[in-house]
Amino acid sequence: MGKSEKLAFISVTVLLICLLILIVVRVITSKDAVRVYRVSIITDDVQGDYSANVQKGLDRAARDYNIDLQVIALHSGMTTEQQKSSLERELEADTDAIIINLQQNPSLSEQLDLSAISVPIVSLGTVWDGYSSIRSISTDDASMGNLLAQEMIKDGVTVCVIRASLDNTRIRLREAGFVKTMKAAGVAYSSEWDPDTIAWESIPKGAAVAALDEPSLEKLVGMPVAAISPLYGIGYTNALLSSLESGAIRRLIVEDDYAMGYLALQSVVDAIENKGTAHEQILGCYVADAKHLYQEPLQHILFPIS
Repeated sequence: MGKSEKLAFISVTVLLICLLILIVVRVITSKDAVRVYRVSIITDDVQGDYSANVQKGLDRAARDYNIDLQVIALHSGMTTEQQKSSLERELEADTDAIIINLQQNPSLSEQLDLSAISVPIVSLGTVWDGYSSIRSISTDDASMGNLLAQEMIKDGVTVCVIRASLDNTRIRLREAGFVKTMKAAGVAYSSEWDPDTIAWESIPKGAAVAALDEPSLEKLVGMPVAAISPLYGIGYTNALLSSLESGAIRRLIVEDDYAMGYLALQSVVDAIENKGTAHEQILGCYVADAKHLYQEPLQHILFPIS
């Protein structure tokens, strides 16, 4: 092979290599860019330890699934009609999907007309009856009430009173599960719901107290009744966990808020991409006591790392 032929061969080889590199680069760069989904979460519970752990789950999932998460708060100072109007405005906004987290006022969902909404909707914490297309991530509140009653029965409770500051669908389901179990066991009980009329300190002698929401239990812990009546409850805050650890509270029934937040966004992505058929996911509930507070699974549930 002559010198000119060698030069021509090298030139052709270099050209082919350059073309190959160009083709590879084009193939790589021509792939669809990773899509960023825009998701709005509408919530009436923007403070507290519940929201903190749900938010950690949401933040983790937002990073994993490339989601731009916008939080829209329905402030407690709004009337129900103002909350409804604000919520409906957000439902009409430009977004890929919507998460609705109505903890303080879950009944608000019953007043909404979602027939014209074309994007996926996920309900966090409550199941929306009558809307089969809406996905939900929730805990079985009746089971939480049932589990609370079981723990009290194990402890030998024969008389109890029920206290609740909030009055909504979730709390009523907790009461139903609790009462059903207590009736079956023959345990005497009484209940009061109106926080303005509840005689918080007048607990019958020897009666245990079952608080169905965090505000009720926090109020009871700070009263003299805590020194004479065993306290049990559903839900948690950092303050309540401290009272559990110190022995002021016997037992708490808790849900996995971090998982609830994470699975909500995972469900959103599945809905947008038409994957997955599970429209209703019901998470388990757990018994928290001082002895196992920093053991799994409680440590992960109550003190998640985002």
